[in-house]
Amino acid sequence: MNYRVLSTLLLPFVFCSPSFAEDEAESKPLSAELSLGVLNTSGNTNSNAYNGKVDIKQDLSKWRFNYILTGHRKKNDTPVEVDGVVNTVEMLTAEHYFGSAQADYKLNEDHRGLFVFASYEENKFTSYDYQATLSAGYTDRLFKTEKTEFNYNIGPGMSFVKAKDDPETDIDESEERKSAIVRIAADFTWDISKSSVFKQSFASDYAPGSEDNTKTRSETSLLSKINSTFSMKLAYIATHNSVVEADDKNLDTETSVSLVYSY
Repeated sequence: MNYRVLSTLLLPFVFCSPSFAEDEAESKPLSAELSLGVLNTSGNTNSNAYNGKVDIKQDLSKWRFNYILTGHRKKNDTPVEVDGVVNTVEMLTAEHYFGSAQADYKLNEDHRGLFVFASYEENKFTSYDYQATLSAGYTDRLFKTEKTEFNYNIGPGMSFVKAKDDPETDIDESEERKSAIVRIAADFTWDISKSSVFKQSFASDYAPGSEDNTKTRSETSLLSKINSTFSMKLAYIATHNSVVEADDKNLDTETSVSLVYSY
């Protein structure tokens, strides 16, 4: 993990956090969602998969904060041939970590404002050692009804990307690459019933340069409440990178079923 990049991205949030906002004497309750999914299979195929997510929100009189941290890890029994002998070895087949933080300064009412956003991502099975973004811009609510709500963000920023080193070539991938981006993000929530909630989020870090990577991430989820505290969540996440190595795919997907604890 590149801690220099991570600390640089999180620096703006230190100065606009509630601890530095002396005028925020009364804050609204902190809300959080903690989810954990486990999938173990045995028999002809043995595998273990784990995924988790932490989603924390706080709404103050002038500021709104949102912190997200997700992780996904999977191991499979894989046949490996050595000297003509095939043995089954447990191998890591997926490992993915993503974190983001956003601070919104309210201009009026509860939804219109200015935002600062930072994210950091590592995926050991893609072309990149890490990907990070830092952006700022305008945030607003397109509409809100009794059961639905649609919010969006748009603004300029920078992306920080380091490709994985390739030992088979003489190409030096040790340098971090920076490029200008335009961040476009939106989230839609639909309260289907008292016990079911549908959510759709979309975010694209668009890079105008033809050689720069445009990263797009979409999450579709359905939350079904078990009681006032616990819920079951079905989620589908798709991540698309426009620039990848020749042997890599542009699209990565994750499907998960998780138990969610809400606070």
